[in-house]
Amino acid sequence: MQRIVVISGAGSGIGAATAVRFAAQGDTVILLGRRPDALNDVTQQCDGQAVTIPCDVSNTEDVARAVAQVQAHSATSMYWSVRPVPICPIVPCHNLRRHRGR
Repeated sequence: MQRIVVISGAGSGIGAATAVRFAAQGDTVILLGRRPDALNDVTQQCDGQAVTIPCDVSNTEDVARAVAQVQAHSATSMYWSVRPVPICPIVPCHNLRRHRGR
């Protein structure tokens, strides 16, 4: 089953490694991060299984724009946050599911 996974902080470190891992399992990853160049590097490692959305998660306007883009893309299976994101005022929390492994 292919999932769509939104990952914040995806430009480096744990976020990037998480994106590559999900993509390797056949999932589509939507990468959120502040640095487009870093997101593009991670996208290349995901073998075409990634979409990038530049977003500073400390900026509620950026988050609202990113959420709108994610919702237009498709139904999201899960959200993986490396950084706390003020997303619940924008998207009802009951629409987000926590990942507990496959």
